[in-house]
Amino acid sequence: MEDYKEWDLSHLTGIPTGKSKKLFQSSIDRRIHDEFKIICVYMDKPQKELIEVCMSKKIKEFKKGVLV
Repeated sequence: MEDYKEWDLSHLTGIPTGKSKKLFQSSIDRRIHDEFKIICVYMDKPQKELIEVCMSKKIKEFKKGVLV
């Protein structure tokens, strides 16, 4: 856990610590994965873009204290 705290501090301050961690890793059930791919194709958007939009929205909600 300490490694992640150090990474967080490095990320927030912009001062490198020399440690690198994978920021986001998750296992997703196959059905959700397939449905998400279909949505991306339908919207003509890359998966990365839609995930960034969703994550940005949740981060803003968290900072406002309204994340549910």
